[in-house]
Amino acid sequence: MVRSPSLESRRRIAERRLSERRATVERRRWLGVRPHDEPVGEHVRNALQLLMQLAGSPRLDEEERRDLAAVMDRLTRAVREFERGG
Repeated sequence: MVRSPSLESRRRIAERRLSERRATVERRRWLGVRPHDEPVGEHVRNALQLLMQLAGSPRLDEEERRDLAAVMDRLTRAVREFERGG
């Protein structure tokens, strides 16, 4: 199956980001940082990073991308509200 350059490029970017995320998790493990030591806002920001990586996947159709964008938007607004103390 031949992929268009843009799909192949997005796939490589998504794979690189996933690899970087794994490296961050390993580095935190090595440094002794446990996930529950992080503030709630940081947990949600980390989840948003993973969702952004997923959004770059060529396997998603347009409707799934819109749904994912809506989820990311809601989580971003929730973090802002949480950090304002509301």
